[in-house]
Amino acid sequence: MNRPQDHRQDTDRMLQEAEFYETQGLFDHAVLVYEAVLDKDPQNLKAQSRLVQLKFDQEVSGDSATAAMTGEDLSPRLALDLGLAYMGMNLYAEALEQFRKPLKSSPAIKNEHPRYIAVCLIRLHKPQ
Repeated sequence: MNRPQDHRQDTDRMLQEAEFYETQGLFDHAVLVYEAVLDKDPQNLKAQSRLVQLKFDQEVSGDSATAAMTGEDLSPRLALDLGLAYMGMNLYAEALEQFRKPLKSSPAIKNEHPRYIAVCLIRLHKPQ
């Protein structure tokens, strides 16, 4: 019996389902599916990352029926806060992505971000 393989295929199917819900604008359904994935596999970084992003988008928008904002739509301060949340979850690649976004659009905030970017890069390349 290929139980680990069956479990992995089921998780992959659920992730595809959640991504489909996201593309259709059904963010509440996507959140439920990502939570189900995390119930089965609490270490699934992709589900953790997407769940944090969707919940953050819902809080920012104030209405779960509205379309999720992309990272480029966030203010530099919100991108920084989201990056810090990812760092708290040890999701350094996602945090690094958030920290880099405001650098393109807001030169004034460049002073805060390099230290966080450095921490993420160190953690990403540190052997575990």
